[in-house]
Amino acid sequence: MGIEPGAGLTEATQESVIPGYGLDEYELITSSTPAMITELENAIDAEEDIVVTLWTPFWAMPAYSMKALEDPEGHFGEPEALHHLGRLGFGEDFPDVNEWIAGATLTDEEFGSLEDMVVNEFGEGKEAEAVEKWLEENPDVLPPLPGE
Repeated sequence: MGIEPGAGLTEATQESVIPGYGLDEYELITSSTPAMITELENAIDAEEDIVVTLWTPFWAMPAYSMKALEDPEGHFGEPEALHHLGRLGFGEDFPDVNEWIAGATLTDEEFGSLEDMVVNEFGEGKEAEAVEKWLEENPDVLPPLPGE
């Protein structure tokens, strides 16, 4: 069960992974991320096997104790990453904050649990509250803020 037809993950699955691993007997059904999550939940509830197109970091990975399948031949390509962005000169203007940002890293599991709290537990418009609660529950994840 897949996500949106235009997603990069969908394209990689259809164009590279399925043919690359000789999985042509399987059909990738595209839909939407919420529909894929619903199918995942239905399969879990029914104790049935299912393969879904998930990614990391994404809240559903830790929420459903999912396991990513290995890609020994590299058909998905190089992993993507999340990066901090700032304006030219930010580091010179705010060296303490720049150093803190450079030291702030999250594992896929940590990011996934943060995203789960923001998206699912608190929802739109309550992002700051969700982050605050997550940081209270995970006090050792990030380095202390400058001046603390």
